[in-house]
This record gives sequence, structure tokens and C-alpha cells, in this order.
Amino acid sequence: MYYFFYFPIGTDIACRRRPLVTWFLVAANVLAFVLTRVLRPSPALIYELAFKPANPSLISAITACFLHADLFHLAGNVLYLGLLGGPVEDRLGRGRFIVLYLLSGVLAMSAQAAVVLLRAPALAVYPVIGASGAVAGILGALLVRLPHARVRVASATLMFLHGVHKVGVRHVPAVIAVMAWIGIQLAYGLALPHGRTAYWSHLGGLVAGIALAAAAGAAGAGRFERRLRRAERYMEQGNWFAAAGECESALRLNPDDPGVHAVHGRALVAAGRRAAAILAFHRAVGGELKRGAESDAAHVYLEMERLLPGAVLEPAKQLRVAQALRREGEFEAAARALIDFAAAHSRHPQAEMARLLAGELRANLAGDAEGAAALFRDVDPRRLSPRWRTHLRARRTGLGASRPAAAKDSLTADLAGDS
Repeated sequence: MYYFFYFPIGTDIACRRRPLVTWFLVAANVLAFVLTRVLRPSPALIYELAFKPANPSLISAITACFLHADLFHLAGNVLYLGLLGGPVEDRLGRGRFIVLYLLSGVLAMSAQAAVVLLRAPALAVYPVIGASGAVAGILGALLVRLPHARVRVASATLMFLHGVHKVGVRHVPAVIAVMAWIGIQLAYGLALPHGRTAYWSHLGGLVAGIALAAAAGAAGAGRFERRLRRAERYMEQGNWFAAAGECESALRLNPDDPGVHAVHGRALVAAGRRAAAILAFHRAVGGELKRGAESDAAHVYLEMERLLPGAVLEPAKQLRVAQALRREGEFEAAARALIDFAAAHSRHPQAEMARLLAGELRANLAGDAEGAAALFRDVDPRRLSPRWRTHLRARRTGLGASRPAAAKDSLTADLAGDS
């Protein structure tokens, strides 16, 4: 006796936010099943809400997407919706995702009606229900937006007579999984033209999902993310030059993405291309600052500092990163950023102010009194305003005295205003 199965349990795509719409659609399908099949079974109500190819309507095409014939029908659709809906929703956005689900369902029902009326008109009176077409639309969108995705499946192969039992989890490329599914649908649809299962609805939903995702511009974003994922995989394998090449291909599609610039910088460091790596990290930090993500910019800067000692940003960016590091509680890192700024841009009007603030951070926040004293000694008072010249003299003569936070805040504000 021989038996095997492949049971999907997820994907390798990480969601950046909670898939609320997917959860809502799963709950709506389950609730509709409980209300119409469990609590108050009503065949008449189900027939009224079902899509009828002989008498199609937009409302019934939508309501039919939330009805199911039995528990197994519901479980299959909810399983695929729950597993694959989240990544697609995350990439398309919640609004476009729910439109995709509903439109795919409507177009899937329309495809089923067209095929039934053409090939088996006698079946046009039978109602069509199920979320399969809408879920197939999500599969189509997955192919367009996440062509690099891999489906995680639990597999088992059992050969009882030979005593062979193989159980495990493996990853299958989503493209292969969906193509296999398409083949099955086509085979059944062609072999059973008078069957009651709406195979053409499934295929119609898939085509609708592909078309809708492409129309929404998801194909370009899919190609871009596929390049980035390839670069990350090459990095994991230690193939630095291939990773850098994939990043360069991704940047041709989206030149301003800071995440790709950061990966590019890591690959270039590993490949020994220091100057190009510094430029890549500069662009990564600049991109994060441009979109207002100063915390992310600070973390990218710390990575650059670790991988490329001595690398410094342009003056305005270096000061913004130093301020972001201070807000993050990275006081020693903020002090180092200010010291590097003063060393690299010694003629900048704010170079001595940066040294003074670095000393303040080390004295009061980093707990490095000796390092702070050395910084205060290095500050050139002639390049400070009278206010901060007085403050420096007080610091040099009374280093052990604690200074109020307002002084550091005021100094930080002056630096930000003049940078």
C-alpha cells in the first residue's frame, strides 16, 4: 500500500504588518457557514444567495463567494486564504486586496457561467457557491507580486508494505505549486464537462487575479523584490559578487530604495570594494533620512561604522544621524558620530560645537569623564559663540559637576539649526 500527501502550512514571505483583511475574510466565510449550515440550515436562503449561471447578478456573484457546500469545501478555501492571503495583502495593501478578492470572485463566477452556457446549458440552473474563485485570484496575484515566493508544505510518504515512512517539511516554489494546481483544474474541467464542481470558476479567478495585479502595477514591484531576495540568498551563500550584481539590477528598477542600497553596501564590503561600499551606505542612510525614518538611518549608519571604520557622511546627514542616535539612547555611538564629524569636516562652522556636544554626552550620559575631559580640552573656544565659550570654560574647570539636560538640548538645537 502506498500513500503520500503534501499539505501547505505557510510561505517563506514575512509580513510587515498584521493581515487584518485576510483575517476578516476568513472570519466572514466561517461565520456565513455557521449561520447557513449549522445554526439555522436554510437551503432556500443558500439558493437565493448563490450565483446562478442562468440568471446571473452582481450581488449574487459576491454573496456566493462566502457560501460553502460542506465543511471540507470551507476548510480548503479558508486554508489557502489564510496561508496565502497575508503576504499578498501585505504587498498590495488592504484596500486593493479586498477589491482583488471581490472582483476575482465576481469574474470567476462570470467565467463559470460563460463556460456552462456554452458547453453544458442544462447545468445553468444549478447554483454555484464557494470562495474558490476569489482565492484563485489571490493565487494569481501571488504569481505577479511575489514570483519568488516558496510555499512551505508538510509532506509524508508512506509505503506500508515496505516499511518506508518519510515525513518532513519542504519548500516548493510558488510558481511550480500554482502551475500544478492549474494543470489539475484544466484536466478535471476538460474531462468532466458536465460535473458539478466549478473548475472553470477556479481558472477564471486565477486569470482575473493575474490581470488585476498586473493592472495595479504589481509586476514591477514583484521583479524588484525578487532581485532583492536573490541578493539576500547570495549573501547567505557567501557569493558576494553575485549579490552585488542582483542589487545593481534591483536598483535599476528602483534607484532610491534604501534597503537595497544597504544590502549592496554589505555585499561590496565583503567583495573588498570599500569606496563603492561607502557610497552605497551613504545612499542607504540618505534614503532613510529622506523618508523621515531617522531611527532606521541611525541603525544603517551603525552598520556602516562597524563595517567601514572611518567612513563619514555628508555634514548635514552626519549631524542628523548623531541626533537620532542620541534619541535612541545610543549615547556613546552619538558621541563617536559627532567626533567623526568634527574630524572629517574640521573646517565646518559647527565642528567645535560637535566636539562640545560629544563631550557633554560622554560626561553625563555615557559615564566617561576622562574621555569627556579630553574632548573639552580639544575644543577650540575661538570658534564658539560667547555663550558656548563660557559654558566650555565652566566645563573645563568643573568637570565633575553635573550639568542640566537643558544645556545639551540647547546645544543640540543650535547644531541642528546651523547644519
